[in-house]
Amino acid sequence: MKLMLIRHGLTEALKKKLYYGATDVPVSEEGFEMLRKLRKTHLYPKAECYYTSGMLRAEQTFELLFGDIPHTAVPGLSEMNFGDFEMKSYEELKHDEAYQRWISGDNMTNVCPNGESYFSFAQRVEKAIRPIIEAGRDALVVCHGGVISSIMTVLFGGADNPYIYVPEAGYGYQIDFNEGLAPSYKELPEPQSPDPLVF
Repeated sequence: MKLMLIRHGLTEALKKKLYYGATDVPVSEEGFEMLRKLRKTHLYPKAECYYTSGMLRAEQTFELLFGDIPHTAVPGLSEMNFGDFEMKSYEELKHDEAYQRWISGDNMTNVCPNGESYFSFAQRVEKAIRPIIEAGRDALVVCHGGVISSIMTVLFGGADNPYIYVPEAGYGYQIDFNEGLAPSYKELPEPQSPDPLVF
C-alpha cells in the first residue's frame, strides 16, 4: 500500500511568512504558475483513492494537478489552527505577551489562544489519516505542510523537530507500507525522464 502526501501550492500568506493554518486562503497566481511548471517537468503519481483536507488551497491544487477526479474531503487533515495568531507574522507578534508565552514554553503542548496545541493537532491528524492507511488501498492526499510533517514524524521519528519533513509547495512524499516491514519513503513528485534522442 502506498500513501502519497502532496502539499498545496504557494499562497500569499506562505510567501509573507504568516501563521495561517485555519484561514481558508487560496493558492496565489505565482503558486498556480509554479504548479503548472511542476506538472510539465515532474510526474505526479496515480492512486486508487484520492483525498484533500477540503480547504480551498488544497482543493485548488488538487484540481490543477489531477483534474476532475472524484475525491473525499477529510477536515481532520486541515492545517493547525493558530487561533489569535492567524494571518500575523513573527514581526507583528514578537512583542505580544501571549505569543511570547506560546513560543517560549513547551512547543508541543502550549495552546495558541483560541487555537490548538501542536500535540492536539497531531492527535487530530493521526486520527484522520489512520482509516486511510488501514483501508490498505493506494491513496493520495493533497493537504498541508504541518499535516505532512506530523504524519512523517509518527512514522519515521524526529518528534523533537517535526518541521524537517515540511515539503516545499507542490512537493511531498510517497510512503510505502510493506507487510511485515517498516515503512519507507521517497520524495514526490519525481522528475520526468528526458525524451530519448531520435536519430
